[in-house]
Amino acid sequence: MSTSPELPIHLVYYEDLKEKTLQEVCRLGKFLGIENKDGLFEAISEKCKFENMVKDKQPYLFPGEALEGFTFYRKGDVGDWKNWFTVAQNEHFDKIYNEIMETSKHKFRYQRIQNCDRSML
Repeated sequence: MSTSPELPIHLVYYEDLKEKTLQEVCRLGKFLGIENKDGLFEAISEKCKFENMVKDKQPYLFPGEALEGFTFYRKGDVGDWKNWFTVAQNEHFDKIYNEIMETSKHKFRYQRIQNCDRSML
């Protein structure tokens, strides 16, 4: 935003949305200039809970044998990537990511923040 204020960008990180949903929805609403009338942000926050998104998505999946057991969502857990990457894959990813993102002002995190005061997030 500092280099192109006429093209504002609002970033939402999954980890933040997962850990402090209502706060992130309020932040997005403020960015968009939307008022929280009649509990709108609270309702959106409730709909954005992972378990509610999974439940709401189920009726729209295609029935049939080819998709038997298919789910659009995995677990929704912050840090679940550790269950999918091997150590070697993670090291390879980190190397490439660090090279590409070296000059980026955006810092991403890939796990829950442990032992912290959630109000500080």
